Amino acid sequence: MNWLFRIIALTIMLPIFGAMGCYSFGFLPYLDELKSVAQSGRDNLIEIEDEIYLIAVAADGRENIRKHAIKSAYWSIYSSKNNQKVIVRNLTEMLWYVSSYLHFDDLEIFHIWSLYAPYEKGRGLAKSSEYYFNKKLEMLTHKQLAVLIAVTKSPSRYKLGSAKLNTRVKSILERVETHK
Repeated sequence: MNWLFRIIALTIMLPIFGAMGCYSFGFLPYLDELKSVAQSGRDNLIEIEDEIYLIAVAADGRENIRKHAIKSAYWSIYSSKNNQKVIVRNLTEMLWYVSSYLHFDDLEIFHIWSLYAPYEKGRGLAKSSEYYFNKKLEMLTHKQLAVLIAVTKSPSRYKLGSAKLNTRVKSILERVETHK
């Protein structure tokens, strides 16, 4: 009976220690860099943070923003420095996603996302604002902010002036009004 207890204990404890080790070596060393990215995103959005956050949440939801922010940050910060097999990358990315709930609130995740949000020629809401409207982010109208957020979903699908983009923007603005 004693050996059965040891096997059960080992079966339970081994994955826990494995997860703790992965967390300690696969996430924590990059936490300061990730916090710095969040701060940079916050600095870019300081004047319009509330408005653009509401639009982004109405467009994609908090969970999708978190998923895309962490995935982009993972690829930018971690994966570029570590050449790993696909299964290890996927498990580490999943670990980053789960760990993000321990270290970041939704607004901090949004700040990270704002630096990695895609557009036709690169990443970042501030850069996409310059690209699409030739204006600083804080100078955009409410509708232009919605256009910017809509484009991040799929820059190749939602081209400026397209019917698909206009439909998406209209839908986003309607959701913003219902969430106010």
